[in-house]
Amino acid sequence: MKIFIEGSALFKERTGVVQYTKRLVEATARTYPEHSYTVFGFKFFTRPLPQNPFPKKLGIRFKIVRLVPGRGYNLLFKWGVAPPIDLLLRSCPDIVFFPNFVRWPVISRKTKTLLAVHDLSFVHFGQFTHPKNLPYMLKHVSRSINHASHILTISESSKRQIIEHYKVNPEKISIVTPAIDHAEFFPRTQNEISMIRKKYKLPTKYILYASTLEPRKNVEGILQAYAALDEKLKKTNGLVLTGGKGWKDESILKTIAELKNIGENITQTGYAPDEDLPAIYSGASLFVYPSFYEGFGIPLLEAMACGVPVICSDNSSLPEVVGDAAILIKAESAQAITKAISKVLSDSKLAKSLRQKGFAQAKKFTWEKSATKLLKVFQKLA
Repeated sequence: MKIFIEGSALFKERTGVVQYTKRLVEATARTYPEHSYTVFGFKFFTRPLPQNPFPKKLGIRFKIVRLVPGRGYNLLFKWGVAPPIDLLLRSCPDIVFFPNFVRWPVISRKTKTLLAVHDLSFVHFGQFTHPKNLPYMLKHVSRSINHASHILTISESSKRQIIEHYKVNPEKISIVTPAIDHAEFFPRTQNEISMIRKKYKLPTKYILYASTLEPRKNVEGILQAYAALDEKLKKTNGLVLTGGKGWKDESILKTIAELKNIGENITQTGYAPDEDLPAIYSGASLFVYPSFYEGFGIPLLEAMACGVPVICSDNSSLPEVVGDAAILIKAESAQAITKAISKVLSDSKLAKSLRQKGFAQAKKFTWEKSATKLLKVFQKLA
């Protein structure tokens, strides 16, 4: 099969969509090298020419659309007059995979299109979506779903929501979950943990949150919960927030500053590269992820694979991801988060049990398994 992958998401900072696209395409090309894979992207005049983000040994081709600049194509798409992408690429692939919510025009009837819709946060939690992106998503995701040959999503929760909201035939939707690379995410040595602790000036013991700092992730709930902890627990456990700047984070940053001013032990690492994350996870006493809504929740797998007890919300896809390997709480209750944190930090038997269950749960998710599921979808379409 001749498979093309729209690659604009690959050139952004580490996000769930970026990780999903890159890791899934790598695993599929590595596991099934008999097929042809081409990632394509646009040139932007204000940015350096993008480079192939994949290792050469995988044989994934990389193609730049040169006839129309990226910004110009995006405008034409918004106006409804964008030229078919297969014409611009001067190619007729068997399948074009659009991994980032929106499907661009394709003229060839022989070419099937696969669209990934990861979640419906822009529908159910529009207040947490950037106001510039919200109208775009509401308009174009619906149209893209209607025109796509098949829909890919990442959890049972997301599939149910897509069926209910867009009235899609369940047979038109396949689930291919994200995963993690277990050769990267595993408990690190004390020496590695000490080095990373020194690099980021982390406390000896800490409660960890790792993701973008944005309202949907309920970072303020974490801050409120930490501030309400018993002083003895706070004395021995700091709070570490690892992640890049998110949209609408002004209130979060204000709360952090206020808590720091009254002496709370809070550390912000900012964006941490992939190679540092396993040691940051491994050094944590526990991981908290009380998000209001998720399509999946890759950080939960990363934390469990590194041997960290997990606390997360009981909503959307999160119970699917953690199974019985985490303490589930109501995201809306900072008091519930505080209670769960206190429980794990004060009960070593519980923490040990969560670690053991977490290892087993994380092992259920591998990129090779996901690649096999994706190939079956490709074969079904071709």
